[in-house]
Amino acid sequence: MMNIKNLLYWVFTSGERGIHGLDWGVKHASEYLDDRQKLDSDYRALLRDFEV
Repeated sequence: MMNIKNLLYWVFTSGERGIHGLDWGVKHASEYLDDRQKLDSDYRALLRDFEV
């Protein structure tokens, strides 16, 4: 049986309030990714780098 605690995932939403209170951003993440504020900031910065 697979232990899902070792599975890294995050859910990025658009049109729903995310971690930073915006209508887009990380909404959920696996327990292993415990600093969701940093994850959200890093992922949004990555999207800006690619002009998405």
